[in-house]
Amino acid sequence: MKIHLPASLIFSFFFTFSYAQTEEMDTVYRPRTYSLKVEQFRSYPDSKTDIIFLGNSLTEYTDWNELLQLPTAKNRGISGDTSFGILQRLDEVTEGKPSKIFLLVGINDISRNVPAELILRNYEKIIQQIKKASPETQLYVQTLLLSE
Repeated sequence: MKIHLPASLIFSFFFTFSYAQTEEMDTVYRPRTYSLKVEQFRSYPDSKTDIIFLGNSLTEYTDWNELLQLPTAKNRGISGDTSFGILQRLDEVTEGKPSKIFLLVGINDISRNVPAELILRNYEKIIQQIKKASPETQLYVQTLLLSE
């Protein structure tokens, strides 16, 4: 017998976090290496030809440069990151005014029971900040589709 459960329900079995609807709710669950990674990213040179891959572990654990054979592909993924974390570190990405940003984030928000409305609001803020800080940057919002 095959049982189909929504992804959010499956994640709630593995993650027992409950949150208030505040923007500070994310900071408690960041990995210890998070701030080190952000500082490391800030130390790297920027170029307007950069193609930035921004997101969580699904982004971090891929060698985009090698996979795509693009020397301008830059990995800005941090395992465990959420839409809140992306908002807080987005200036590091946009200050170089990259040619493209590929954004993949949200699964960690869902696993931590962040309400969908709040995730959507964070996405809107991310998009607005990118448009404001780097209007020429092409933004690609990536999604994961779950099959039953």
